Amino acid sequence: MPLTTNDHTGMVFFARHWSPDGRQILGTSAENLGGREGRITIYDLASDSYSFVTEVGRDWHIPTWGPQSESVFILNAEGLQLVDINDRSQHLVVSNDDFPGISEVNFDADKNVLIFLIQQVESDLWMVQLAAE
Repeated sequence: MPLTTNDHTGMVFFARHWSPDGRQILGTSAENLGGREGRITIYDLASDSYSFVTEVGRDWHIPTWGPQSESVFILNAEGLQLVDINDRSQHLVVSNDDFPGISEVNFDADKNVLIFLIQQVESDLWMVQLAAE
């Protein structure tokens, strides 16, 4: 089943990850295939609608769900950010000043350890233990 188009703009949606609860798909979207100005986007299966986690024009990339379906990790020029999908508040988790070159981001099976690669000379694997909420 193809996903619905967002509206008359012809937005293109690139799906990356199912949410931990299986109700939403996290990805990126762009107004056209050639454009670099995209945004982090969530498709909700129940409402058949899109919502936007970030604004257009920021160089956001590599979205990954947080431990629950209420937050996402994204990379930008500042570093690795945790964004609450409800109020869009952001928290810098890992700074590019401290760890330049962060690439792929993911979790261990228990969703307690954030794992990311730093590409400098070669790819180094780094892990961050998440505090219990």
